[in-house]
Amino acid sequence: MAYPSEKSIIEIPLKIALSPEGVNLFLQSNRPLQKIQFADMRDTFGLTVTGISTDTLKQLLSKNYITGIEASDSDILSRRDDILTLNTLLFRRALQERFNAELKAKLLKSKLIYQWNRTNPQKAITENLSVSEAAIKKIFNNQGEELKKIQEYILTPVYYNIEKEIGSQVEEGETLKKLAAAFFRNQGPFNWYILAFIKDKEDRKFYTEISSLINTYIKRSKIGDFLGTTLIELIMNAENSNIYSFAIKKNIPGVKIDQIFQDQILRNKILTSMSKAEQKLYVLWSFKEIESRQGTATRFQITVYNREYKAQIVQDSIKEQSKLSEKSMEQYLASASNNSLGSVDMTGFYLQSVKQECESLSIFFDSTVAQLARNDIAAITLTLQF
Repeated sequence: MAYPSEKSIIEIPLKIALSPEGVNLFLQSNRPLQKIQFADMRDTFGLTVTGISTDTLKQLLSKNYITGIEASDSDILSRRDDILTLNTLLFRRALQERFNAELKAKLLKSKLIYQWNRTNPQKAITENLSVSEAAIKKIFNNQGEELKKIQEYILTPVYYNIEKEIGSQVEEGETLKKLAAAFFRNQGPFNWYILAFIKDKEDRKFYTEISSLINTYIKRSKIGDFLGTTLIELIMNAENSNIYSFAIKKNIPGVKIDQIFQDQILRNKILTSMSKAEQKLYVLWSFKEIESRQGTATRFQITVYNREYKAQIVQDSIKEQSKLSEKSMEQYLASASNNSLGSVDMTGFYLQSVKQECESLSIFFDSTVAQLARNDIAAITLTLQF
């Protein structure tokens, strides 16, 4: 599988929703903070930016300061690389949070912690133990070399497994090795504290369990690329629909459906008019921890909103009645037909590919379509839960 190149600067208008921790950071640092509204009319505190460096975004994500990001533009398909970079970063961050939670559960169930808690009930180590960044810094200063040895012991079989599966595809193998190292390196403070506590005391088989967990998440990370390809297909269909709908409403002469694809000059003319009229397409990514039957889970969602969604919600709230209906993407595609705004077959193929990959790795996947009263697509939502 070819991995998309990561942009160093994301050059697309963004609204960034901050977590409570992120809000506190900005307030304490006297940095500007805004009350923002997403396309689904949800209000939150965050930032509005015209672009952001990938490194800055990674830092904010690694500290759990972000809960969602919305990208918007009239010609959003021209920002394909920005969309793919955003999708990759956000999906991998969601995976990292879930990896940290699963590793934390394994650490708490380790034999040494179990024995410690039995003999030291007053000093029991539980999931509620608070570990500061300062404490972790001290651990690295005192035990850094030992922890590096543990890291090497855990990652060596992971690297071997990657080389075995990838074979001669050296570039892809190196990318996956870096990702494996990142999963281990970006553990939360709690996990580092426990790992340092049990180092060289726990049965080495326990380290093998951690290697196996990293292997699982390396495989899960590949879903992000299937997801990105599917997202671009959905955006293309939604944008073509928006352009045609706008042209018809503005009575732009001589516009036919097939011209949206074939006549780039006309397409650019319509897009320029849409930009001036602030007629945009919106892509919203969000992820959060939720309660599940197994305890907790991470829910990752992507929603593509067309330009009329927000106006329809406002109108419906005034009338106190909803004109939006929702159905599964499978139901929608089964009732639709191939037309010049997009291929039903291709959309179905991409969605089925994501679904199959998710099922093979025990990840729940669902896709839904919200429609307006006259059956225009208003929003498409992809949901993954793991």
